[in-house]
Amino acid sequence: MGHPCFALGTLFLAPILCAASRPAGAQYLAPPAFRTPAMAELHATTRYAGFVPATTPVRVTPAALPAPEQASSRTKRRQLAIGTLAAMAVGIAAFAYYDDPAGPGRRVKGDAGYTPNANAAFAVGSFAGATLASYLAGRSDGSHGSFLATALGAGLGTIPVALAWNEPYAPFLGVIVGAPLQGLGARIGYQHTRRPAGDR
Repeated sequence: MGHPCFALGTLFLAPILCAASRPAGAQYLAPPAFRTPAMAELHATTRYAGFVPATTPVRVTPAALPAPEQASSRTKRRQLAIGTLAAMAVGIAAFAYYDDPAGPGRRVKGDAGYTPNANAAFAVGSFAGATLASYLAGRSDGSHGSFLATALGAGLGTIPVALAWNEPYAPFLGVIVGAPLQGLGARIGYQHTRRPAGDR
């Protein structure tokens, strides 16, 4: 059996010798009896039993962010219906205001007479009606969307009506095809840029 002084010296010198021989950048974990609370927590969160590199990255998994609040299907359907009906109503009102059956700008193609200016007025009026109505309908739930994107979507739906400005069937095309496309495009433009209420 060794000398008591030798055993006592070994007890105090062991941590010093281990610290001197540990790799650079590593942190020594003392035996349980000599651990501080911080060292005990480090030991509990590592897989290493002896040395833990100080540069070992700690991967923290962030909590999943909540998905942005989406408009309900009912709100989307209402926005589409309001935009479409507004395009029809404003377009027809503009057409009626500029249509002049007895005016000098009246043209005839086949058996149908029409006024090109009135057809153009229908296109402009339906575009304005779809844009404003869809934007206001989208804002009704407190959300915020881009007015420019709403107008762009309505503008894409206006192209077929605008191309038929010199045709007698332009108003019918505008009501049957143009207005629904304008309402749909305006809704898509708004919903694509929509931000929930309180999100600035």
